[in-house]
Parts: sequence; structure tokens; C-alpha cells
Amino acid sequence: MSDLNDAETKRRWLLRSKLDLPRNNVRLVGRPRLFARMDGWLDLDLATVVAPAGYAKSTTIAEWCRGMRDRNVAIAWLSLDEADAEPAQFLSYAIAALSAAGLDLKRLEAGAEEGFFAGGIPTAMAAMLDAVAQFAHPVVLVLDDYHRLASPAADALMKAMLQAGPRNLTVIVASRAALPFDPTPLLASGRADELTSEALRFTADELAAIFEHPVNASALA
Repeated sequence: MSDLNDAETKRRWLLRSKLDLPRNNVRLVGRPRLFARMDGWLDLDLATVVAPAGYAKSTTIAEWCRGMRDRNVAIAWLSLDEADAEPAQFLSYAIAALSAAGLDLKRLEAGAEEGFFAGGIPTAMAAMLDAVAQFAHPVVLVLDDYHRLASPAADALMKAMLQAGPRNLTVIVASRAALPFDPTPLLASGRADELTSEALRFTADELAAIFEHPVNASALA
């Protein structure tokens, strides 16, 4: 009985709520302009969404992800916080998110839940990426609130993941601050895209859709 209790205690540290897409109980403004651009992300290694609080980064990404699920895209969501700055925990949550999205990670998830990788972090990451490569459909891994990490070690792990990632994996990073790793090489090679606050800002037509009655152009401005 003691061994069972110890195993359960090891697994309790992993918060499953961090793997859920954000929920909204309000009517959302349609963003077809952005979603059309985001559909192209399935052909990329990296997409970044960087803007201050209040620009609906998480909401926009989550709504696009819901649409992608209807198109047989595996969506793995991870809401990051300061505790995930440690590389083993960062990778453990990434594995748990991919497993929750439907990927077969075999015994790797059990090791992640226990916070221990027998072959070390590089071996565990290689096994995770191999599982993604063997998956029959596109895979999207969303890392929300990346600014909360502030971890050079996690940044190094991210860069290694992007360098070794299979063709069917797209990593989406949402942050309130400029990314601590440089996506310029991927942008220059056409393997990445970025949405800034300018792109996220409502157009006049999107803003008008918020109101029940017509609003003139000067009032919208």
C-alpha cells in the first residue's frame, strides 16, 4: 500500500488543467483574417505570437486550435508558469501535453509524471520527437505564456527541439515579451511566422462586429 501511495504522490505534481485550451463564456469576435494566415502554420516549424496583455493572444490561438481539431490535427496545449523553468519539468509537461493530444508516448509519459528520465533529457526529447514523427497527422504544440519561464536552460531546450523537430510538428509560442531566443534564422528561411500586436489589433470591421447596432466610422476610430 505504501508503494502505491508513493506512486500516486509522484503523479499529483502534474496539473492537468495546464493542458486544457482556455475557455470563454462570452461571444467572441470572428477572426477569419487571422485564421486564414494561421492555417499556413501547419507547414512551418515555429509560429510566434508576441504582444502585451489584452491582445487576446491565447483566445485567438485557442479558437484556431479548436478548428484544427476538426481537421484531424493533434493539438497539444501547455500553459507555462515560473515552475516550468526547470528543463526536466518543462519537458515533462510537453510530453504530457502531447500524450493528452492523442500521441502514443508509451512509457515516456510515466517517466514524465514521476519527474525522472532514465536516459536523461536529450534521450527523452529524442523519444518524444520520434513519437511525433511517427504520428499520422500534423501535430501542433502550443506553449502559452512563455514569458513566465525566464529560463536560459529552457530556451536552450526549445532551440534544440526546433532544430530536431519533424516535418509534421509546429510549435506555437505565445508571449507578452520578446522571445529570449532568436527566431530570425527560421523566419529568413520561411520556416517560421510571427504575429505581433499590430496584426492582432482589431480591424474596423472586426470592431464593428462587437456592437449590436451599427456604429459610424468616426466612433469606431
